[in-house]
Amino acid sequence: ATPEKAHIEQGVLKLKSGEISKISGEIIDFTAPKISLEAQAENVLINRLPALWPKNLGEVSHTWVKENLSQGKILEATLKMHLDWQQEKLKLSHLSGTIDVQKTNVRYMDKVPTIEGVSAHITYTDKLFIIHPKSGHTGSLFLKDGSILTISKMDQKDQDMEMTLKISGDTEGAFSLLNHPRFDLVSDLGIPLEKVSGDVDVDLTLDFPLERATTVDQVKAQAKAIIRQVNLKEVSFGNINQAFSATAEELSVSLKDKKLYVEGHCAIEGASAHVSLHKSFQRKVCQLTLETEYGQKLLEGLGFDLKEKIPEGDVKISFVYTENPGDFQQMLFNADFVNATVNIPFLGIEKPLKEKGKFSSVFEKKGKSAWDIKEVLLDLGKHAHIQGQGTYSESGLEFLELQGKPAGVHNGKLTVRLGLQGYHVALDAQVIDAFPLFQGWGEGLSSESNDLPPTPVHLSISSDSVKISETLVARHLKGVFQGTLERFDIGSLEAQDLEDQKAFLKLTLGPEKEDGKTLLKCKVRKAGEVLNILGVEGIEKGTLVLNATRDNALNGDWTGRLFLKKFVAINMPEMIKVLHLASPLGIFEFFSDNTNLSFDEAKVDVRFEKDKIVLAEGRAS
Repeated sequence: ATPEKAHIEQGVLKLKSGEISKISGEIIDFTAPKISLEAQAENVLINRLPALWPKNLGEVSHTWVKENLSQGKILEATLKMHLDWQQEKLKLSHLSGTIDVQKTNVRYMDKVPTIEGVSAHITYTDKLFIIHPKSGHTGSLFLKDGSILTISKMDQKDQDMEMTLKISGDTEGAFSLLNHPRFDLVSDLGIPLEKVSGDVDVDLTLDFPLERATTVDQVKAQAKAIIRQVNLKEVSFGNINQAFSATAEELSVSLKDKKLYVEGHCAIEGASAHVSLHKSFQRKVCQLTLETEYGQKLLEGLGFDLKEKIPEGDVKISFVYTENPGDFQQMLFNADFVNATVNIPFLGIEKPLKEKGKFSSVFEKKGKSAWDIKEVLLDLGKHAHIQGQGTYSESGLEFLELQGKPAGVHNGKLTVRLGLQGYHVALDAQVIDAFPLFQGWGEGLSSESNDLPPTPVHLSISSDSVKISETLVARHLKGVFQGTLERFDIGSLEAQDLEDQKAFLKLTLGPEKEDGKTLLKCKVRKAGEVLNILGVEGIEKGTLVLNATRDNALNGDWTGRLFLKKFVAINMPEMIKVLHLASPLGIFEFFSDNTNLSFDEAKVDVRFEKDKIVLAEGRAS
């Protein structure tokens, strides 16, 4: 020491508990002193630090350490400070130091689970208190190197906490932390924690005032996460009632400004899909987007009651679900398909339409009301172009009115309505071009069983004219049929010949007197032209009559007898095969390609199976 200054080389204090404290420093100018001090403590229990740290030296830091660090040990703590004589008293002009802790517990917010078993390096000044955790855990989540907790404004009355936690663990632990009442970050998703599993790496950033009564609105949260091996079991999303399951190898999740973003590839009900979820918790807006290859289970999983088959083939689907304030919901659905099989059950065929096509729809609803089908569009190129509106509820399609251009229909309107009595289908047209429907009709025969439920169907058809071929046109077509989506049991269909205005077609379908059977009677004039359209060549003129029955109890095939009256056989390689049934001796083999032969009548037993027509016991005269 000199008259101008005093220098402390080193002071050591050893306690029986094993704690060691060291101090050094100097005092300059005793009249207006400037004091510099350095202190160091080793092997100090956390709960002993406040006793060794004078409260008036870094009071805010002292208080925070006392209230928020517990258990564990301080391996080493350092303190550097400068005091200057100002306005007749000593004032702190500089404060800094470090603390290395081991296996301590850190509380960063009141009533929030602490971070336990923390090993960390702490640096502090009179303005900042920074914790660099190296390890630790909270629940099933573990801290990774790179985390940081910063308390600012240590020289002011109110402090702010900014923390970035790099953590890894399982989704249950991550959701529990994010859903804590102090944060309440993702509870609005409405997904039960027990139905979600996976491994997660999260970078969580929280910025909030360091107050005991911090509210949710005061917490600014930001998070980035990678979730691996995700598994959702029977989860319902938003107001879509139907539960679905999904898995994903990896999902990217980010949370910023009360907005949640989820991106990644997943499998939903077995269908591979790219998923995108955007949700604003403040504005109560949510949008879910799925892009996938075709998967009927996916649509059923999203709440569609698919009682009929939909297009199969190369189909790409885009699905967008949106929720807005006021419990308003919207679903946008688009499907683009190539080489798809489009089933037309009310026409009685399953016809492959090898065309590019598109289906789109817009569904909207508010509250618990039924879905309002604002728009539905089916574009099958030359086969059909239909658009319309309707209503869809939990029980399925309630009402659908379609307008446009079904295959072969000109200036027509197709209406489909579903009510308590089932489906009501009505087709009114000025002109029906039936020729495209007959072409390739054999492709519509299917050997697969039909498992459609017995939903009642009422079908009515009317048209001023029907173009059956390039030269054959009928008029005043009228038809009514009743049955189910699987089959019709009662009905009638008739049309007039455009040339002589006589009956061209007459068909009746109804119960036979004998219980349990349905009788089909059909009479068609100009049979040669009709058969030629169906691919049976070699017949001209004639009248075709079919009488057949079906045993409904056995769900059997149609069986009966086919009559062909007043016809001419010409250039008839296919007909020869039929007539051979009438004469096994081969008396028709002398016919040449130019031979025409008139017949009064030919008849043959017939059975219509799902994939073929069987003819037997034929006779001709």
